[in-house]
Amino acid sequence: MINRDYSIDLFKGFLVIGMILVHVMQFFTNDKFSLISEQVINSGNVITFSGFVFCFGYAVQISYMEKEFKKVYFNLIKNCLITLIAFYISGIAYRLIIGKAPIVITTIVNIILLNDIPGWSEFLISFTYLNLITLILFKPLKKIVGNKKIFYIAISILLLTCFIPYEIVKSNQLGVLIRTKKFACFPILQYMPFYILGMYFKKYNVGFSKRALIISFILTSLPVFQYIKNNKIPDRFPPSIMWIIAPAFILYLYFLISRFCVQYNRILRPIVTLGQNVLIALLLSNIFIFTLRSLSKSLILDTKYCILLDIIILLTIIFIVKIVYKESKIRD
Repeated sequence: MINRDYSIDLFKGFLVIGMILVHVMQFFTNDKFSLISEQVINSGNVITFSGFVFCFGYAVQISYMEKEFKKVYFNLIKNCLITLIAFYISGIAYRLIIGKAPIVITTIVNIILLNDIPGWSEFLISFTYLNLITLILFKPLKKIVGNKKIFYIAISILLLTCFIPYEIVKSNQLGVLIRTKKFACFPILQYMPFYILGMYFKKYNVGFSKRALIISFILTSLPVFQYIKNNKIPDRFPPSIMWIIAPAFILYLYFLISRFCVQYNRILRPIVTLGQNVLIALLLSNIFIFTLRSLSKSLILDTKYCILLDIIILLTIIFIVKIVYKESKIRD
């Protein structure tokens, strides 16, 4: 039996809090209304997806990579289907509620076939691809993480994929894997370093490390210096190499803080709950935000009210999760 690592649940919980706040601000503020909101959105955008990819790699190392493929392949297939269905639900909700698309079969089929990747749902299809890659490349991934020289070579090669000319990518399905400018997406190849880095951290029980601290600080300093010099954040869609390396130091601090805070697991239980139910949190928060935006098109909130709405959504999610959990225990 594997003992659950609550530090990574805390890490994910912190990311969920920031992710939902960013989504609230994206829908209910504008740049002219609040400079603080703009800064929070930019910071959250840099950190969130890369952070979840790191946590996913860490969790995959715990749950799957120390086992034989024949014992885990079914769960990997199941994870692919779960994240794919979550993408369909979120994507269809966005297209119908926000996009006001007609309720016709074509609208749904385009999303199912990935001919349409609706906004604020790209996150989910990228994780479907990550699950699929883990299923297909299970043994190569084990070898990469198991050999430190190969690991560093793989990280370097994956970072170089940031220079793939996105103009050659014409299909949505391939764009999610490689990179494209046809639509906003999180291409797997470019973000993959965080995935295998998460595996590496778990496999070798990396904690506080001066080497990791220095390297991550240098990596984050490069895009920060570029931003100060040019007054322009790195390209996000498709991601430049500066965008990819930007969150390294902050995510390492998140990781260390989460490991420290795990001793207060009981006090921080609501955050742990969010971290253990990321998919539910994303789906429920998206549907809630889409619906509220549709019903209140003129609603604009300043920073403090965005934080308040974030808290309300988070508490609602925790409440729903607790109810479902209690009902399932009663049935069992």
